[in-house]
Amino acid sequence: MRCFTDWLKGLIGRIVHGDSDMSRFLTGLCVTVALTVLGACGGGVKTLSYDSLDQRPAFLVEVKLAPPAQPTVSVSQSVVAMDPGAPLPAMPANSILAPMREEAAKRGANFLLIERLDTRWRRVYYGTGLKLSQSQEGALKACPHTGAVESRDRVVAQAGRCLQDLSRTRPALRARIDASLVIDAFGGLKGIVHRADSSRDGQVRSCLLKPAAKASYGRSGDYTCELSVQLELK
Repeated sequence: MRCFTDWLKGLIGRIVHGDSDMSRFLTGLCVTVALTVLGACGGGVKTLSYDSLDQRPAFLVEVKLAPPAQPTVSVSQSVVAMDPGAPLPAMPANSILAPMREEAAKRGANFLLIERLDTRWRRVYYGTGLKLSQSQEGALKACPHTGAVESRDRVVAQAGRCLQDLSRTRPALRARIDASLVIDAFGGLKGIVHRADSSRDGQVRSCLLKPAAKASYGRSGDYTCELSVQLELK
């Protein structure tokens, strides 16, 4: 993309030195193309909300890296996928943070919770709008839609094959995966929560992480939901 824009700038520069009607026409055409291409590549923040509008100033939305102590409910979820080679600090750049904050403010959020998923296969920032509530949001519900369950089953099958391949190079390996896939509002993997008896072996966990991160689970109609996964290599 950068090579294209550099070439386009050079082309515009050469054209604008001409005085003909054709030069002026081509200048306008090139500028239009440039704005269209750059606009399509800019931003990248997607937001979804199931809550009604309750506008408040964006500067009043407090940005958090950990859940607030007060009881809250989710009112929006913003997601932006990052390039494989891009830095992924705990706090995203303001070009990402600002639109997330504005979207949360539209739904009356008091906080914007920033989270990230950083894997070889999926690198994402999340901005969840949280609104103060009389009671804390309940535990994650199981993803109800058929597409999610079917995707989970395919992930489990791939993870099982990976564990079998791993056992060929590590014959003494015994492993158990007992975890929940946390799915975001857009149907992508938000994270994996391993239970206490789940193997801590990095290669074993990668057998689940790789297919889970690359899969699409479909929208559930909620901000997050979970899919349970159990696998055992004896």
